[in-house]
Amino acid sequence: MSHAYIQERMERTIAILTLGTGTLRERLPEAYDEGFGTIAISEFTDISADIGSQAHRLRNEMYQNSNSEIGDAQASILQMDEEKLTSMAETILDISSAVDGEIYEIKRKS
Repeated sequence: MSHAYIQERMERTIAILTLGTGTLRERLPEAYDEGFGTIAISEFTDISADIGSQAHRLRNEMYQNSNSEIGDAQASILQMDEEKLTSMAETILDISSAVDGEIYEIKRKS
């Protein structure tokens, strides 16, 4: 995948997370499923090993509970308390910022 695609998916994630309607508990699985979750972990790792590691940990959290009716991310989020939800959202914001910074540096060097 291209860096532009990754940035577009991360922008989609952040837009849903920050501007979407509903509670954080409702926005987080949508942001994950329609944005962050569409990016392969290897794509994050190609940008930075640290970002790949953070993305992998986040993905593991989002797939702790399996539910084919509502989706794994939503099923996992339903089990989280408010503090954990906030932490997950902050992690996504941190990863997004790191992705932007790393891609900027890659482009600057080429």
